[in-house]
Amino acid sequence: MESSHIPLHKWALAFRPMAGSKKGVSPHQLMRELGFGSCRTAWFMAHRIREGEKLVTTNTVEGFFGVFKRGMTGVYQHCAEHHLQKYLNEFDFRYSNRIALGVDDANRASRAVKGAIGKRLTYQGPSQSRTGKARA
Repeated sequence: MESSHIPLHKWALAFRPMAGSKKGVSPHQLMRELGFGSCRTAWFMAHRIREGEKLVTTNTVEGFFGVFKRGMTGVYQHCAEHHLQKYLNEFDFRYSNRIALGVDDANRASRAVKGAIGKRLTYQGPSQSRTGKARA
């Protein structure tokens, strides 16, 4: 959210579904719901929110993996290997802050916002590799 061109109210509107959806929210859904002109903006926003959802927790592996598998095959059908940890962090956050543990959607969104404070993810254009060098 820091130094973002995206209005603050759109960030607030994005945190709740990202933190509240059991299987996740695709960038296309965020784009439609928030009225963005491009999916790239929604994708960027989703990754910044995921950075705020990082937690180290212990969960029931079978339950977590089941929710993760349904989300990855149903909502996020394509995931590059270098982004996999961000998606795992997102699912871990939601699973560790679920209704069964007494955390409702509003509290989960609030925790995600608090976790995003001081974190920054910059957008790297498609013409650059992850090392920052231009692709041939």
